[in-house]
Amino acid sequence: MVGFTLSPSSFRLLKEIDLSEMGSSVVLDGKTCKVKTSNLWLLQTILNEKIVTKGLTPDQQNVTPYGRELEGLYNEILYVLEYPWRRSE
Repeated sequence: MVGFTLSPSSFRLLKEIDLSEMGSSVVLDGKTCKVKTSNLWLLQTILNEKIVTKGLTPDQQNVTPYGRELEGLYNEILYVLEYPWRRSE
């Protein structure tokens, strides 16, 4: 499992997203804002789908404020992938 810590605001946003598709492959620790997952690809896919379905204007030409928050969360997780020393495996 890959583990990493999110900012409190990003962690709160992640908790609002339906991650039931991930089953037991994701563990969220609200006390420390840590996330552990054995399927980082699926987590990113779920976030990307959320951005596309809920984070764009109806004409899909602009990103909404909620979409910007989702993009920030996605980028924070991507940052963990780019800088492995930030992981807590």
